Amino acid sequence: MPMLEVTQASPMPLTLSQKRAFALEAIDIFSHVLNTPDGRLRLFFYQLQWDACLPGLVPTSYVSGDRGMIFLKITMLVGRTVEQKTKLMQQLTEAAHRHLEEPLGDIRVIIFDIPATDWSVGGVPLTERLAGR
Repeated sequence: MPMLEVTQASPMPLTLSQKRAFALEAIDIFSHVLNTPDGRLRLFFYQLQWDACLPGLVPTSYVSGDRGMIFLKITMLVGRTVEQKTKLMQQLTEAAHRHLEEPLGDIRVIIFDIPATDWSVGGVPLTERLAGR
């Protein structure tokens, strides 16, 4: 099951309605791009306190114009094509821009492809679970 972690570093926290709208579109994107079944995407939002971020800690002359950012971290099993990953990054960036109201240039996406040997559920590696053991 893929995981999507949304970390926001900004002086203004996201609202529940913003999170909900983004979550609904993210579910749809994962379904269409990766064929992720309903209920399989795990989505988490993290709000960093502004004084825990560089622009909130130092004088503005050091970080001129920095208003914050949205960081989207996708963790999933290896096996997706470059085309699927590119489409996923593009569509999630656009959804974050629309619903979370961040400029496109302030949205970062990173994908972690994890081999089934390095992911476990209930202490059982996915290689064993997928083999039916």
